[in-house]
Amino acid sequence: TYPIKNLRRRPGRTVFAAVGVALAVATFVSMTVVFGRIGDQWQAALDEAGFHLVIVQDTQIDWLASSVPDNLPAEIAALPSVRSADGELVSFLTTENGTAILASAWSPDSARWSRLRLIDGASPQPDEPDKALIGESAASALGLSVGDTLDLDGLRVEIAGIFEGRDILTSGAVMLPLRALQTQMFRDGTITFVNVALKRPDDPQAADEVETFVKTNYPGLAVRSTAQLSRDNRVIDFLNVLRQAVIWIVSLVGIAGTANIMLMAVNERRSEIGLLVAVGWSPMRIVTVFLVEGVILCTISGVAGIGLGMVIVELARSSDTLAAFLSESMSVEVGLQGLALAVGIGTISSLLPALRALSVPADTALRAV
Repeated sequence: TYPIKNLRRRPGRTVFAAVGVALAVATFVSMTVVFGRIGDQWQAALDEAGFHLVIVQDTQIDWLASSVPDNLPAEIAALPSVRSADGELVSFLTTENGTAILASAWSPDSARWSRLRLIDGASPQPDEPDKALIGESAASALGLSVGDTLDLDGLRVEIAGIFEGRDILTSGAVMLPLRALQTQMFRDGTITFVNVALKRPDDPQAADEVETFVKTNYPGLAVRSTAQLSRDNRVIDFLNVLRQAVIWIVSLVGIAGTANIMLMAVNERRSEIGLLVAVGWSPMRIVTVFLVEGVILCTISGVAGIGLGMVIVELARSSDTLAAFLSESMSVEVGLQGLALAVGIGTISSLLPALRALSVPADTALRAV
């Protein structure tokens, strides 16, 4: 109870310290939910579809800007080691109210249409270029149902069906016939990349065959594994670096603020600490008191920060720009990580004040009488 009593002595100071830590945790939680694991989700979507390799334009920083001939999938599919090769055109488009949505276009004969788990409606037929499928998260965010019309930067499509998405990217996307998106984007004859499924994915010669063919016939293109595609994307790297930089900054601010307040507490309680030394408290016990005090303060602040982070995520979900991509609430894993961050801040910020308390001599208590 001693550390708790010490926190209650100066409620104003305690609240200010708690606010700093809570803001650090809230920043971590909100930015992890909004920007975290984008690359992992894209890789998971490709792996779930059964793809092992992706052919993209080698010189592009971002895979969304890649441009590949749309006749390449048929050539890759003819290789002995390849089971299937699907061309895909991908772009971010906006709806009438400004909501950003990921548009993915496939050829009418692609097997990916049949792999989608439809909740309602049916897949577009080859003779229906003006129809599309939409993920359940995007449909919910936009208030769309089967039969409704969606305007994507001037491209008007009818919602033929709603599918279940297992990750944020696919659940917040719309799937279109390839020709429709090519016409809308002035990308006739080109696609973004080719997704390749191998007959023997564990055989390194299978991937080598595809890579050799691409190098020989299309020197401007590159073959990447699904893991490489998500790991080497510069845009995703930029978002991750930005997220980590902001988290580090606010965490260091929280550590500095809490450490400063704990040092002030040690200076104000020098006579009290001296009395504890005089009555026989061990150095370890004194250090433990201040460490526990800082950890308790930051743990309570961390819980408040998790709640604040959830509020920020909900506000982001209500925005037009991110509505289709933030259908899922904060996971328990992210909450535990935020709480661990708070405990870490409390431990680090309390270490120096706790060690400084050891330098207080026992006669300090007598001088204060």
